[in-house]
Amino acid sequence: YGPLRSKILADFVAGRVTTDRVRQNQTSSMRHTLLAALEPCKVYTHEAFVHAAKPDFWNARGAGAHWERDPFSTELKLQRAYARRPAAWTAASIADADLVYVAANYSQLCVARKEFTLRRELTYLAENRTLYPNESSTRPVPPKLVSLQYIQGCLQHTRPKADTIWMRDQILLTGPGSSAYRDEPTLVAPFAVAQPQWLLSGRVPKPLPWAERNQVVFLGGHVPKLYLMPLRYLIWQQLYANPRAWTQSFGINCTVGAYEICDHPDLRKPRGAPATHPDKHVYHTFCNDACAAPPDASHVHTATRSKAINARGKEYRDSEGNVVGDQPSCLGSWRQTTQHAAAKLRDDCLRYRVVDYKAEAAAIRRDTARSAGREQYLEAASRSRFCIIAQGDPGNTAKVMETVALGGAGGCIPLYVLYTAHSPQRPPVEQDFVRDLPHVRWLDYCEIAYFVSHHAARTNMSRVVEILADVTAEQAEAKFRALRAVRPAFVYRRNSSFERPSAAEFLLSDACHMARRARAQPAGRPAFEVAGGAHGRCTIAMRDGVLGFGST
Repeated sequence: YGPLRSKILADFVAGRVTTDRVRQNQTSSMRHTLLAALEPCKVYTHEAFVHAAKPDFWNARGAGAHWERDPFSTELKLQRAYARRPAAWTAASIADADLVYVAANYSQLCVARKEFTLRRELTYLAENRTLYPNESSTRPVPPKLVSLQYIQGCLQHTRPKADTIWMRDQILLTGPGSSAYRDEPTLVAPFAVAQPQWLLSGRVPKPLPWAERNQVVFLGGHVPKLYLMPLRYLIWQQLYANPRAWTQSFGINCTVGAYEICDHPDLRKPRGAPATHPDKHVYHTFCNDACAAPPDASHVHTATRSKAINARGKEYRDSEGNVVGDQPSCLGSWRQTTQHAAAKLRDDCLRYRVVDYKAEAAAIRRDTARSAGREQYLEAASRSRFCIIAQGDPGNTAKVMETVALGGAGGCIPLYVLYTAHSPQRPPVEQDFVRDLPHVRWLDYCEIAYFVSHHAARTNMSRVVEILADVTAEQAEAKFRALRAVRPAFVYRRNSSFERPSAAEFLLSDACHMARRARAQPAGRPAFEVAGGAHGRCTIAMRDGVLGFGST
């Protein structure tokens, strides 16, 4: 956009245009360069809604009135966008279609914990012979698009057969610790972030100039229990005392602080040793004080709210049938005997040996107190130069999308931790970038973000902070312009259209591309298309014994 840029700058020098106008025109030009053109195809709709007209059913499970604002409600945003489709995107029958869109509320069933219903409905879908003919049939049927978010709750359920394009919050690995992906066509969908309004409109209320941002990195949000996923804690442990980092977590006192009990001599014994703690119920109640204060409602998605509703007002009994109160067990079930509970907690405590409670207890309480709701979280993130996005409990996180929207609004630049880049000997490769990131087929993420390998994040965050501190204001402004340009592909707008698309329209376009590719896939074509390749030029990793960026 050189000629346009020259004209804009000439007008600026002559006083005919403001700095904001320069920025808007540069962003508009970059948008045409960075955003992929929509690829229309003929789409046929198969409706498979369950209990869609029963608001009381969903409200009783915490998935009714709140569903509109839930990060896993991608299917709802997709349905609204599809209802506004022009004729060029519509097929009158399956025979005329390039893609069959299965309009359903499977994700809503999942987060409402209606697991049996979801499993039944997915089985019905797989047995629908109109959509999935018998192998002996010669009738051609286009690929099916099925949206199913919240995979940590839905992963175990029956899935339709081949010829299905999944729209999920991440691409599934073949197993724990694996870096190989399942052989399933999958679109990674941006999470549906619905508030606050200023984030969706694209303007931070009071953005700080780059030079005034003394906090190089920001780490906030949920820190999982260490036996589930220790990555965020290990990053926090390296940063909580770093003057160039800001850390906060509304739940770290519950997920980490509560396990200070692991320093008790009884819990350092072998798992099969007799339980000798003077309070036999402590194995079930140790977390009650640390977890007593619920997180701010703005931090809680529908699945967590549904779980809380299901646990509300219950009377709990121990393994001997005695009433023990209305608090659920910290280990999941009061039905475990004292000996079994002690063995389970001793197993969990093995993962907490890395915690130095004498040194970290004050910082744990401080970071819990710092968390004061979503507005405060976003304000703190916007005062920092970079926001760290690392795997949580299930591997996915709404922060992937949230930081793109925040950066596009003038907040922080995303710093993604590459989950599959574990080894210090192996530099990241193309496939390391496809698990959690939407639109990798056409979006070069080096334009909008930085990355750090999993190994470097676990072991050397102090050096990572030093490297990032050298990013100049000019380099940062280039990232911010690109983030503003690509925001439409990550934010869902209720007034979007195929002429002024948002995330939902881009997802349908990506699905059309995948459908064409599935029907005419040439031999030897790679499983994933990754714009920008291995992203070495924006990835901090160990190369030849030195931690830093690559050259390509």
